[in-house]
Amino acid sequence: MLETDYSRYTPEDFALDESFQAFVFDEATAEADFWRQWLALHPHKADDCQAARDLLRLLTPNQRALAPDEKQQELRKLLRAIRTPLAHQPPAVRWRGYRRARLVQVAAGLVLLVLAGLGGWLWQRNLLHAPATEYATGYGQQRQLTLPDGSTVVLNANSTLRTTSWNEGGPREVWLSGEAYFHVARKAPASAPSIAGAAAPAKFVVHAGTLDVTVLGTQFNVVNRRGQTKVVLTSGKVQVDLRAGQQPHRVLMRPGQLVESSAARPQLHSRAVNPALYSSWTQGHLSFDGQTLAEVVQVLEESYGLQVEVTDPALLRQRITGSVPNANVEEFLDALSKTLDVRVTRTGQRVRLEPAQ
Repeated sequence: MLETDYSRYTPEDFALDESFQAFVFDEATAEADFWRQWLALHPHKADDCQAARDLLRLLTPNQRALAPDEKQQELRKLLRAIRTPLAHQPPAVRWRGYRRARLVQVAAGLVLLVLAGLGGWLWQRNLLHAPATEYATGYGQQRQLTLPDGSTVVLNANSTLRTTSWNEGGPREVWLSGEAYFHVARKAPASAPSIAGAAAPAKFVVHAGTLDVTVLGTQFNVVNRRGQTKVVLTSGKVQVDLRAGQQPHRVLMRPGQLVESSAARPQLHSRAVNPALYSSWTQGHLSFDGQTLAEVVQVLEESYGLQVEVTDPALLRQRITGSVPNANVEEFLDALSKTLDVRVTRTGQRVRLEPAQ
């Protein structure tokens, strides 16, 4: 199994793989252990795997893994059946280019071929007509967005936000890679008993790495980079669910709480923080309260695309408290030099940090 390069798999490939099928239908198997470990090391494939899981469960909602003979052949036929007409569509709507939400809709299309009644139900709700919209920022850029429901998003540098069209009867969903600050418009009555019990149209869901962040209306920051996802709640209530093959885990967050998960620590972990520190980037500066230089270097690389060399490992352990401007990388580096008393040398996108002489 390790000889296969699963990083090149499409959702279709995952759905046809027998070991992946075993994982989907029985998470107590050895295959399940393998796939949990693999997903933890390849978080960028979480959406493709989730799309394959949704596809398999739609096709066989009450069964275990598909048998290697008739059912496997049937699945291949169905996949070919929908790929053929898709080949005649514009490139933007072909199978390989679908985002996770679009792939789930394709799975619904398969069900339409198999179960006419269920297919009609999905068609009536317009689930087969949800074009994806993508918003992106480059290094050193930020972007403010207003979504169709009135929610606002500040997208940080080197980030991508994807959304499908939102139907009146369904949840509002977005997919985040990078960092964003959300101010979600409330669609549920103030008397709504809980996030889990609220009606689907009231829910706003952010899919980030292996986490699903569900809210009714609130303000929060989400970071999804390098296999690590963090959610920091400013106000209101947030429900965070761990998915993508991990053991089910849910946290109901309170304001001032941070919840995170990573490949190294795949469960949900929470702690109390000052949320203003984590959203300060939206105000034109970065606030630090004891962060190490190693953490600051990560910001320089992820947000500005710099290649940072630190000549003395001891520097990485130095801690920073204070505020530095983030609108201009040169001002950022200058403030960093003065705060830590280090020499900063920049050549293009390469930055060298060394002890001041």
